[in-house]
Amino acid sequence: ELQIATVNEVLKEIDIDSSEAILVLNKVDAVQDHSFLDVLRSRYPGAISVSARTGLGLERLSRYIAERLSDGFLDVKIDASVGNGRLFGFLAEHAEVLDKQYVDSRVIIHGRIARRFLSRLQNDTDVTVTIEGQSGEYSTTLTGIHPESTDSPTPDKDRLRA
Repeated sequence: ELQIATVNEVLKEIDIDSSEAILVLNKVDAVQDHSFLDVLRSRYPGAISVSARTGLGLERLSRYIAERLSDGFLDVKIDASVGNGRLFGFLAEHAEVLDKQYVDSRVIIHGRIARRFLSRLQNDTDVTVTIEGQSGEYSTTLTGIHPESTDSPTPDKDRLRA
């Protein structure tokens, strides 16, 4: 438990939200007294028990990580000027660009972006973002992308400054 507290403190010091962390209990094969594991599991119900040596629990951990990584992501189509360097930098850092198509002085980018970054894409009137659904596109279109801020979105920081 001291290790868990230490890790949470380090995450706090570097401004990372520890509530998003995945707690992995490794070396469960080496534990002699399984009541100790039961206590940890009851205190940390979301913890995943694994043994890197035997492979126990690694498949479950892998599935859990894959689910968490895909959760909250949106498929988007972004129509922007080819000269919007700030947008391209922002997307390189915060999105997965799947495809780019150039048409005259415009670029249409297909990609995936975390929902939490979508609110940062709303000031530049030269850009249109369409959120795509599984069977076509949603009608939601955000006009304006100006991804200058790196702060976490809050009600006061949802819009970026030019």
